[in-house]
Amino acid sequence: MNACSGWLGQRAGWAWAVAAAVLLSACGGGGGGGAAPEPVNFALAVSTTGGGSVSSSTGGINCGNSCTANLPAGTRVTLTALPAADQQLQGWSGACSGQALTCEVTMDAARSASASFVPVTRALNVSVSGNGSLRSAPAGIDCGGGASSCSASFNINTSVTLTATPAAGQVLQGWGGACSGQTASCTLSLDVARSVSATFAPMAPSTFMLDVSVSGSGSLSSDPAGISCGSTCSARFNAGSAVTLTATPAAGQRLRAWGGACSGSASTCSLTMDAARSASATFEAVPAPAISWAPAALLESSNDFNVAGTSGSSEARMVSDIDSSGNALVVWEQPDGAPDGGTRKVFSRRYVAGQGWAAAVQVPSLSSASSAEALVTGQLL
Repeated sequence: MNACSGWLGQRAGWAWAVAAAVLLSACGGGGGGGAAPEPVNFALAVSTTGGGSVSSSTGGINCGNSCTANLPAGTRVTLTALPAADQQLQGWSGACSGQALTCEVTMDAARSASASFVPVTRALNVSVSGNGSLRSAPAGIDCGGGASSCSASFNINTSVTLTATPAAGQVLQGWGGACSGQTASCTLSLDVARSVSATFAPMAPSTFMLDVSVSGSGSLSSDPAGISCGSTCSARFNAGSAVTLTATPAAGQRLRAWGGACSGSASTCSLTMDAARSASATFEAVPAPAISWAPAALLESSNDFNVAGTSGSSEARMVSDIDSSGNALVVWEQPDGAPDGGTRKVFSRRYVAGQGWAAAVQVPSLSSASSAEALVTGQLL
């Protein structure tokens, strides 16, 4: 053994193998001219988890689960992670690290590397307004009960169904974002990240109260039945229903006006019960018909019944009254019927609307002397 081979014998391990070959060559092949040293190779072991594979730039590695290749010492190898469809590289371990798709390894020793693949995910963000909750199938979203917003990640292209559950006395007013409408559930595909909102609101009442009041002598009734006031002046009616109130005056009364949700003075009032309503009716006495006084008029063409002055008298004592229906009454004084006679008496004649004048009649026991003042002042009527 020469000095070189002795020096080599004091050292062991693969770290000196390459240097030993160089030294042996420099020393004349170990003094004995023996065979050249065997090439030094190191093993590269590669494994994967999840959906994907790893290939190498040299050495022939192309494995799904695990594979090994022996490579010459000092070789620089590039490993490439190849995710399957809808998968992504979660990260390297062993001789590689990080999340880049490629990793370079120098084969100065035996090496191992592992690549982990996981499904690509998409975020689903939801928010709740009002009193209610949202839950997802598959599980992940459970939003409500104090939480106004929630998020979860699902595998890409997963079909997710969100179900809206109103709290007591609430209804789903509507969806927003990637969902729409008012149905209790919404299904969407997470091919991209999505956002959804749900708004809850107090439930609309199924009935509304109608309160009525009466002032004066009369009553109110409703169609459909429920109000009969007089006695029953409040009733509930279906939300959105149409209610007609009818005002019925007592004898000698008339409807003066409606109040509240009704107006005018027509005998009926129609309401839509889309909210609580109140109405009032005021009745009043029918006023006495107004008396209209008119001047004297020629009633007959004959001299006997001409209320213009007769026998040279220029004064005609006559009164007339017309009621609101067009009926009339005329009272006058004139001679008793003998042409140009000197005896004056009191006569009356009545007109009925649509029928005409009745015959003139003498008012019994009244003469010009006893009735002159009463006739002129209108007291005979």
